[in-house]
Amino acid sequence: MKQLFLLLSLSILTLSISSCSDDDSNSTDDNTTSFVKFKVDGVQKTFNHVIINTGTPEDGTVLLTIIASESENSEESISFEIYQGETGGEEVDVKWLYELGNKVYDEGGYNDEELIQIDHIVQKNNIEKLSGTFSGELSRYDIQQGLYLLEITEGTFNIKR
Repeated sequence: MKQLFLLLSLSILTLSISSCSDDDSNSTDDNTTSFVKFKVDGVQKTFNHVIINTGTPEDGTVLLTIIASESENSEESISFEIYQGETGGEEVDVKWLYELGNKVYDEGGYNDEELIQIDHIVQKNNIEKLSGTFSGELSRYDIQQGLYLLEITEGTFNIKR
């Protein structure tokens, strides 16, 4: 009986040690976690809730719409559109939007004769990963208050698809 108990105890101990490894659901490995990080007027933002919508215009290309926020119900988000496969800098057509509550900031228009826009470098853009950097300005216009500018700096995105 003692031998049976000892054998059973050793079997359970062996199974409990070797059956499962520790799962780290809070991994910050850039290869497994999608994120968009940037500063807005000097304040750091890290958005890990990333949604990728895919559309196919008539010409057969694949248009990606990326929407990033802190959480599913966040009132603050940044989004951009890009065609799958395009990489590079200013030759890549990317449209940027930043939403904060009911205020929407976007590209376009001029401030002291300078175009209001986000400059970006798209490093990877394939069916597995979208990554790059961005910085610049976004704006919104209030009819009573005038032009509001947001300075976006140190922007990076690393999105697993």
